[in-house]
Amino acid sequence: NNKKIDNLSTILEEITKRNDLTPFKNKLLSLGEVKECFYTGEKLGKSVHLDHVIPWDYLKSDNLWNFVFACPCCNSSKNNKLPDLEFIDKLIERNKKLGIPSPDIKKVYASALKNGFKGGWKPKEA
Repeated sequence: NNKKIDNLSTILEEITKRNDLTPFKNKLLSLGEVKECFYTGEKLGKSVHLDHVIPWDYLKSDNLWNFVFACPCCNSSKNNKLPDLEFIDKLIERNKKLGIPSPDIKKVYASALKNGFKGGWKPKEA
């Protein structure tokens, strides 16, 4: 009986394992994404983070449509929060421009809100 629990535990651990995001960074760059913070518009140097606009803790998957470049400050302060709706509109437009297939992002956003994720995050003013 313990063996089944161990196997289930291992399976769950594998399902939620975080992957290397470098291929996603490279794909966004190859599609023409600019190395600037999605949230502030500031140019990014060597410290380029990828942010899951809809938190990874909600989707539990890495999807190109959901990734944006972010400065370390925005990426860490946003954490598991949903951004303000203005950024959802910006993401939808970005995905159209770059030709990235996407689900109905507003429905995904609404579902995350209903499931307890805090919305309305904006970067702090400098």
